[in-house]
Amino acid sequence: MKLLQRLLLLEDFTTHVRAPRLYQKLKENGSTYSPVESLLQASKALYENIKTHDTVTIATGFPIRKAECAFENDGPIGAVMLAKIIDLLGATPVFLVEKALSNKIQQLCNQIGLTFQIMITPAPNDEIPQEIINDQNPMIIIEKPGPSKNGEYLNIYGEDISKYVLPISKYVKTMSPTLTISIGDSGNEYGSGNMLKGVSHTTNIEEITTFSQTTTHILAGTSNLGSVALSASLVKLSKLELSYDTLKEAELVQTAMDLNLVDGVKGFSSLSVDGFSLTDIKDKSKMIWDVINKLEVMA
Repeated sequence: MKLLQRLLLLEDFTTHVRAPRLYQKLKENGSTYSPVESLLQASKALYENIKTHDTVTIATGFPIRKAECAFENDGPIGAVMLAKIIDLLGATPVFLVEKALSNKIQQLCNQIGLTFQIMITPAPNDEIPQEIINDQNPMIIIEKPGPSKNGEYLNIYGEDISKYVLPISKYVKTMSPTLTISIGDSGNEYGSGNMLKGVSHTTNIEEITTFSQTTTHILAGTSNLGSVALSASLVKLSKLELSYDTLKEAELVQTAMDLNLVDGVKGFSSLSVDGFSLTDIKDKSKMIWDVINKLEVMA
């Protein structure tokens, strides 16, 4: 389990990864949150809640201010990879993304061979679409800003990006999903409030900018990596004979660059995610996949 946590949080890259520093600070302030336990809980709950012909809603999309609010590639790539596994399990992925991101998600789906999915693509200030009110199916929220205590949606620098993003907390409340799983890497993503369990003085947790909670939250070095880990766990539980190559992550990173989805650290389109090279991405993802595949606790 220690190896899995090290890989999941990218602890070997602590110089520019927020996740391990955030996790350490949370522990110092009394948090009882565990990234690996949360991953295992999330995968088991999702597997038990996915039924053939059901739908699973996947929300993603985080605009980057220094890139003129173009959306970052961490999140959409992970969402599409996870959607592919959900599709192979017999359910239908439903993407809930901003209208400005919808065409890019569609093209990423085409790249991975995901031929059937549903797209719900309102603008940030639109009314919630009638067809998803009280939907009640499982919902996965990947790299999506959560509301601060003042109700604003903030980036990691504390800048207000509310007008560029869907008010995801309102969607969750309206849709009433049976299960909510969130994935994030910095503490300001929706669901990060789960990590505050056991913390008595939240004012000391500078990185936490949202107190929003989900059924289970997965903290990872990048949200795409968290999505790979959840995908691998679903494959393990379902006994599907699939390799990491099924996800076509390298091809998706290339397509994301062509679509002007940006590296959130660099602030421009690149063959990288949050500053990680394509080689690092593939190496860490494959290692995560292989470690999870060998876990006896998930046999």
